[in-house]
Amino acid sequence: MAESNIQEIILIGRDTTCNFIVEDTSVSRNHAQIINYGSYVSVIDLGSANGTYVNGKKVTSETTLHSGDELRVGQALVPWEQLVTKSKSGGKKSWLWILIVGVALLLLAGAGVAAYFLWIHSDLEKTKQSNENLYEEVIDGVIKTDSLQQVADSLEKETQRQIEEAQSRIDNANRKAEEAEREAATRQQKAEKKASEAKEMLDEAAKMETQAKEKLETAEQKEKEAANKETQAKEKLETAEQKEKEAAKKVEEANEALKKAEEIKQDDVMKLIDALSDEDAGSICKSLGIKYQIPQKPAKKALKEEFNTSERGGVSQQRIAKALKEKQKNSK
Repeated sequence: MAESNIQEIILIGRDTTCNFIVEDTSVSRNHAQIINYGSYVSVIDLGSANGTYVNGKKVTSETTLHSGDELRVGQALVPWEQLVTKSKSGGKKSWLWILIVGVALLLLAGAGVAAYFLWIHSDLEKTKQSNENLYEEVIDGVIKTDSLQQVADSLEKETQRQIEEAQSRIDNANRKAEEAEREAATRQQKAEKKASEAKEMLDEAAKMETQAKEKLETAEQKEKEAANKETQAKEKLETAEQKEKEAAKKVEEANEALKKAEEIKQDDVMKLIDALSDEDAGSICKSLGIKYQIPQKPAKKALKEEFNTSERGGVSQQRIAKALKEKQKNSK
C-alpha cells in the first residue's frame, strides 16, 4: 500500500491526543488506528494490551474493513463507519479537485451562455448579472479551495507524524518481541538442562532401586541359606540328641553291667582265678595288658592284685570278671 494513497488516519485510544477518544480501562492510550485509502478502509493494532478485533477475530496485521463489520478495541465498540463518513465531509484532496473541475466547467458553461446571449439584446442584462454571480461563486470557490488545501496539508503532516509514531511503536514492539524471544530461548535452555538433570536423577534412582532389589534378593537368598543351615543344625541337634540318648542308654547298660559285675563276689573271682591254669592266667593277663613275671609275680597273683586294686585306676573288675567267664566257658 503506497503511503501517498492514504487520505486520512484516525487514531483511537484513551489519550486526549487521539482523534477518537474511548474512556475505557480495557483500551490502551494509543490503541489502534483506522487508515482511509479512499477506495477502502483498514485498521491496524498499535501493540495494545487487550487487542483489536474485527467481527470477533483478533487483528494481528493491517486488516481491511467492510461495510457492516464490527470493530472492537479492548471491550469497547467503535462506530468506524460514522467516523470515516464524517471525515469525508472535511478536506479530502479528491473532493478538492472535483470542486475545482466543477468550477472550471461552470466557468466554461457560463462563457458559452454569455456568448450565446450576446446575440439576444433582450436578455443581455440578465446574462451580465448571471456572469457577475458566477464570478463571485468562482472567487468564493478559489478561496475555499485554498483553505481546504491548507487543511489537507495539515492533515497530511499530522498523518505522517502519526505514521512515524506508529512505526516507532511497531519498532519498539518488534524489539520487545525479540527480547521476549531471547528470554524464552534462555528459559527453554534452562528448562531442558533441568529436564536433563532430572532424567539423570531418575536414571540414578532406577539404578539404586535395581541395586536395592539385587541386595534384597541376596539377603533373601542368604536368609534361605540361613534357614537351611538352621534346619540342618536342628537335624544335627536332633541327631546329637538321638546319639546322646543312645549313649545314655549305653551308659545305662554299662552301669547295669557294672552293677551285675559288682554283684560278683570277690571270693568267686578268686576261685575262678585259682581254677585257671598258669597258661590261661597268662593269656588273660596278656589280653588285658596286666603285667606279670615268673616266678616273682605269676599270672594268677597278678590277676588277683589287679582285681583288688582296680578302683585305683587299674583294669576294671568287670573286664577281669568277663575274661574269666569267657575262659571258663571256653574250657567247658
